[in-house]
Amino acid sequence: MHRLANSCAALVVLALGCSSGAENPKAAPPARPEAAPAASKTPAPAPSDVVELVSGVGIGPVRVGMTRAELDAAGLATQPGATSDAIVAGPYMATFEGDRVASVRVRLADLPAGARVGGAVFTAGSGTTIQTIAEKLPDCGPLSANVGGDEIVCDGGKTQLLAAGPPGIVTLAVHGPARAAKLVAPAGEGKWTHPQLPLSFSYDARLLEVSPRPDGAVLKSEILGKIEDRSGEGKDKPQPLVITVAVRGVKRSEALATEKIAEKDCESASMAGQAACLFRAGSHDMQQEQIFAEAGANETLQVTCDYLGDMGSPKVPFEEQLKACRQVFESLAYKR
Repeated sequence: MHRLANSCAALVVLALGCSSGAENPKAAPPARPEAAPAASKTPAPAPSDVVELVSGVGIGPVRVGMTRAELDAAGLATQPGATSDAIVAGPYMATFEGDRVASVRVRLADLPAGARVGGAVFTAGSGTTIQTIAEKLPDCGPLSANVGGDEIVCDGGKTQLLAAGPPGIVTLAVHGPARAAKLVAPAGEGKWTHPQLPLSFSYDARLLEVSPRPDGAVLKSEILGKIEDRSGEGKDKPQPLVITVAVRGVKRSEALATEKIAEKDCESASMAGQAACLFRAGSHDMQQEQIFAEAGANETLQVTCDYLGDMGSPKVPFEEQLKACRQVFESLAYKR
């Protein structure tokens, strides 16, 4: 009896085991582990977003020779630039001569998709240097290391590549024919002689133009920036570099007295082969140097240099303006 019960129990278990395999659905396969989401990638800029630099023609939508109306029609937000002849249009700085764009410049970092130069696309922060860009342009000169940054001039001055500061912030500039010609004129090439006086000097022809006066000459650059009006009236003053050369019919002591300069405040200098007084004055946005030297019994040579300082955000660094002034008074000759 005990054996029969055990047999029946075995049959029941067997039956249940068989019916379980027939009635239960198949077990789902084990779930695969979820793949980690792919790292999001910034979409590559569309080719249409890449602006093109064409030497002597323009950069992107801003072209040399455009009128102000044409620049406004380009669809870029515009505002006045740092100087009266400049307009900021989107990321671009357009400089006018008369009513037309004479040059355009832009920082490469302000062009998210980059700039196409000579068929190659360059972007900021990708190891781009002005040397690598210059390889895609015609007739590029050597790299010129200047105070505040480096420069390469290409295509007869029609394209200028600038790298500012230790980070080498790249700026692209395209110029029209007049500005291009000034850019490639060698510094110091200008030599000027007064039509009546025995007065002559050399000067930076790229930066300055000379106008004669009866007693000497005035050398003036284009507008380099502005002197801020601190009265609150908003009457900022556009400022070029101005160098005035004069032969004054007085003794040096009298010339100093007229300018309210004490002899004890002079720095020792030399001009036209004579001992000279160098006097400096100014603020952060306006600097002045005056140099006085005896030129005869009752004559004094006076050179006055008015610079735009760092706070005026000059187009030409202060050190380069200073160099241009020094070139004039160090080369000045006057013989009766």
